[in-house]
Amino acid sequence: MQYAEEVLSLTDGETQIQNTLLLLVFAHQHATGIGSRWKLARQAMRTCIQLGYHRAPSKPLDAVAEQRRRRLFWCCYVQERFAACGLGRPIAIADHDITVEMPDYVCLDDLEKGLDTSIPNGAEVAVLIRQSQLRRISTKVREQLYARRTNDSFQAKAEAATILYAELEQWRLLHEETSTISHSPCIFLTKEYMEVNFHREKLFIFSTLVVPTGQEAHMFRPDVTYLRHCLDPAVQIIFLYQTLLAKGVKTTLWTWIQDILRSGFMILYCGIHTSNILSSQNEAAASSIATNQVPEPQSIIKALDDCRQMLKDISLKWSAVTPHWVAFDRLSCDVRKLIENSSSPGAMLGGQNDVSVNQTMNQGLWDVPMDMSYWDDLLDGDVNMNEVFGFDMNTFA
Repeated sequence: MQYAEEVLSLTDGETQIQNTLLLLVFAHQHATGIGSRWKLARQAMRTCIQLGYHRAPSKPLDAVAEQRRRRLFWCCYVQERFAACGLGRPIAIADHDITVEMPDYVCLDDLEKGLDTSIPNGAEVAVLIRQSQLRRISTKVREQLYARRTNDSFQAKAEAATILYAELEQWRLLHEETSTISHSPCIFLTKEYMEVNFHREKLFIFSTLVVPTGQEAHMFRPDVTYLRHCLDPAVQIIFLYQTLLAKGVKTTLWTWIQDILRSGFMILYCGIHTSNILSSQNEAAASSIATNQVPEPQSIIKALDDCRQMLKDISLKWSAVTPHWVAFDRLSCDVRKLIENSSSPGAMLGGQNDVSVNQTMNQGLWDVPMDMSYWDDLLDGDVNMNEVFGFDMNTFA
């Protein structure tokens, strides 16, 4: 970004936005491009706002020009929202300040030639509209479940999550057939990638109900039902990427890595809580959980192995991912031991080399496993977890 703003400013507004989005595509695909994604997305959105593209036009425009403006704005919207939510950054503009409509289902070439466009043709914009509507749901999730000013009770959050998930399912039904193509070599047109988006958002919705923050963290026990609502999409995301790779579909590099890491950490989290449940000696606590609700230990172990292998395979192609793989490899091996020990008949945790639940019952069940100073010591201090993963991992504690 050192020279980008100066160079981009040499072109007019519409071209400047297109050029910025082109740089953003490079940032998504290139192994060294992760640091500038949010800045580029925000730069593109800022230009849109300065040009008034976020507002409905005050006077009639040429049909082609209006459709092009709509497409540019919503492309920026999708990228800016995705970057902001994924990296925990502020959004550039609130949804209530956006009055421009989404693009029409028309082909611009037909519109330019004056051909009949009364019959909807979604080939060019189906994915854009699908992703724009998904990002609107993401924004609601962020505002209703993650905003710092949100002081709602757990029950209120759970009800909001249920409503948002129902909206997400409606989004899936609406776009499942209209925006996907069987056997497409383009990842954005595949049904698998649409499913990745669905499960990513489901994970975003229900994570707030199982990962405590602030004072909630003390002695927190997640509801097993909501734990499953997070584990299932995390496992599905890994499986879907495996399917895409098996089909030879090229993935978007840093989005892929971010999805795998996010899913992997949720599987680690669920694995630790599952081991705690299985090893619990408190019959009163254990009896409140139906056996069929507890995640299957072997399915968690397999998911961890798949995630670890995928990160290893990526690291062989892109060395920038090697620290991520090394750190996750060590974490997953220790969590695997926890699960295997707790699921063995008569097994007791608390050995010198294992994370002991019994030693930490006066703390939160999650406090020790995800305390980064603890993990740094466990890994001999040679892996800086916060540096490797690019954000404060202690927010998970």
